[in-house]
Amino acid sequence: SNCIEWNEYSYDFSIEKLEEKYTIKYNDKGRQIEKNKHHLNGNIAIKIIYKYDDNGNITTKEEIIFNSDSSVNQKSIYMLNDKGKIIEGRDYSKEKLDYKYEWKYDDKGSLIEATAHNAVGRMVSKEKYKYTYDNIDNWVQKIKYKNNIVKYNKIRNFYNC
Repeated sequence: SNCIEWNEYSYDFSIEKLEEKYTIKYNDKGRQIEKNKHHLNGNIAIKIIYKYDDNGNITTKEEIIFNSDSSVNQKSIYMLNDKGKIIEGRDYSKEKLDYKYEWKYDDKGSLIEATAHNAVGRMVSKEKYKYTYDNIDNWVQKIKYKNNIVKYNKIRNFYNC
């Protein structure tokens, strides 16, 4: 079959309660083309649609968020590069563009810049990331700047097992 469905339940003092239901659809090559999360009333809450190029790489990811009455609340469309990294995104509400996003990566695949523009093209956010790598290309320090102000400085240590 090209479809998988599952339910997630929570148990609170022996009372079983359905929390979430998911459906995933696959194409004839076994690649995921659609993932749905359902409201408890059975209607779709979130639909994610994946599109692929001829080589099997994901090129587009579309995420639609529905209200409980099945009307569209928000839609986001993401474009991916040949390494599977999101490079561009757009958010829509009521088919009207709200925001446009752009992501840039270094040669190791780490995010180095993320920008957001509103519907009229004005930049509303800019984040930059600076990394220090060890001798096997693990980042060991990551500094995040938002609008040119340091927001955090993360350090990672790696140990041999």
